[in-house]
Amino acid sequence: MAAYQHAPGAIHHFVAFRNAPSSYLYLGTAEVAPEVEADIAYLPVMNDLRGRSKPFNLVFDGESHAVFSTLNRFDYPVWKRCRDAIGHDATLSTLGREGRLENGNLVLGTGDFELVLAYDFAGTAAATADLPNGRRYYSGVVGGWKESTQGTRVMSVAVRFDCNSLWNYGAGRTHDLFTEDLSGLTLTLN
Repeated sequence: MAAYQHAPGAIHHFVAFRNAPSSYLYLGTAEVAPEVEADIAYLPVMNDLRGRSKPFNLVFDGESHAVFSTLNRFDYPVWKRCRDAIGHDATLSTLGREGRLENGNLVLGTGDFELVLAYDFAGTAAATADLPNGRRYYSGVVGGWKESTQGTRVMSVAVRFDCNSLWNYGAGRTHDLFTEDLSGLTLTLN
């Protein structure tokens, strides 16, 4: 079951593509907090102490998040760039057409993007003291989407971002999924 992040007010979404990792582009704004669904994986450890069909123990095997947002204000060219990069590098193909070298390509760290959710009311009197400034996912891809239109105009975009951890080659040697520390990021609304 999805859990709501406690974030009053607007939640601004920014993305940074791998070919310009320090440049955060405004993607859009959601008036309702995104729903985040965590998928935590475990592998069974089988042995003769527990039997042949039930695990003796479990091994943690990773975590990923699905972030569900409905953007009612958005930058269409940035959204199109996210949307067109479904599972591959947007420079190689277009929506609805896969290039001859794309199936089987590794995506994380190459064809994905950073996703930043910035809480508009964080740090104000309207927010609780423990409300973080937002959340920064190190790797996101568009897992599904729906554009709601009125006539020929797209009015809102409901999107599922599939967020996965990236291997951190630094001193920590960790798999980093997200952080709630947005300090040092330059986030500018359009």
